[in-house]
Amino acid sequence: MAHDPPPLALSDIMRSFTPSPGHEGEVDEDHERAHPKKSRTASPEPLEQSEIDSMKSRLLELGISTSREPSLSTRERELADMLLRFTSSVGSDSSQLVAQAETILQLTQQRDQLLQQVQEEKLRWDAERDLWARTSEALLIKRRAGAETSKSEGTESKISYFESENKALRTKVN
Repeated sequence: MAHDPPPLALSDIMRSFTPSPGHEGEVDEDHERAHPKKSRTASPEPLEQSEIDSMKSRLLELGISTSREPSLSTRERELADMLLRFTSSVGSDSSQLVAQAETILQLTQQRDQLLQQVQEEKLRWDAERDLWARTSEALLIKRRAGAETSKSEGTESKISYFESENKALRTKVN
């Protein structure tokens, strides 16, 4: 990493082209006086609609309404085609991108909130299910204990009945 060359600047990559010999600067000078250059730095940001409209009007000022102009060189035709195609494509406006980003952020927050609510609801249902399980288990234990108590009480009463009957029969036999 220590031997890596320094990163390239935009000026290292871009080459400036001179105007074609057919249009020697008379239109360019008029344009410069009418429309002073705005300093637009190279940016990954998309062009705004006003910049695209400015490019289209500049093409019309230069007399290039289509690339089929007979006075244009091959290079000029190609550049005109590229520029016309670039400016005619529907690009997304930066305000639209900001609005989309805000919508995505809101939807993401909404999704996170819904996921949290679902998790809380699941925990609540799990707790309620555990409560029902413990309650039913307690009721079953109570019922079994009650049944055993009533069985033993019933058995004891039968035993005492049979014992008393046994005594009564013995007294009759004796």
